[in-house]
Amino acid sequence: MNRFTKTAAIAAIATLGIFGTTGAASAATINHGQCVSGAVKAGVTGAAFEAIAKNNSLVGPCGSATCPAPVVVPPAVDKADAEVTWKVTDAADATYTTLTGTTTFNVDSNGGSVTYTAKDNNGVEYLMNGLVTPGSYQKIDAHTAIFSGTITTASSDVYLTTNPNGAFFTAKVVDGGAPQDGHGDMIAVLNNQVVPGTWITSATDTAARAATIAYPMDAAHAGIVTTGNLTIN
Repeated sequence: MNRFTKTAAIAAIATLGIFGTTGAASAATINHGQCVSGAVKAGVTGAAFEAIAKNNSLVGPCGSATCPAPVVVPPAVDKADAEVTWKVTDAADATYTTLTGTTTFNVDSNGGSVTYTAKDNNGVEYLMNGLVTPGSYQKIDAHTAIFSGTITTASSDVYLTTNPNGAFFTAKVVDGGAPQDGHGDMIAVLNNQVVPGTWITSATDTAARAATIAYPMDAAHAGIVTTGNLTIN
């Protein structure tokens, strides 16, 4: 073998070794284990993960054509929202007999906000802006929830100056369906007192929240929604 032939043979062997190694490395990365580990990193759980783990034909990176990523549905978040008008037709408060108003709120476990306006039969108008305390939203059942928080500035003075402990509210809401269905939603925003004569002491007052859960939802105590919609999810 002359020098040229020997050199060419060595080069050919080297080239074969390089390509052989690369091919083996590529084959090693395209496998079922990569699909499974990728699914774990992507947060796939439950039946969707089990289906991937059992199907050995799924290979390569999760999300690729050979290992399609399943749709991960985030867990449902408990929440409630409303943009409604309402009327109390036989108000329990001795200072008036009817009360009409509007309430807008959006609340979940992270907190939220509420805006409440009202006008009684004597022509007195009220405004309350409130911040819902994170963690205060509590579903009582599929159609009922409560939440609580702090009354903020720009609210009527009666809400900001009467409570010696500060300015707080609780609320109870009922998702009873749209008014046209013959029953409707109900809402009660309770400013500074739930039980008459007992001040709410904080945005998470345990006794006030318990009283709110027990608060009667009827025409004498709560706003019956006349337009708009209140939803509890």
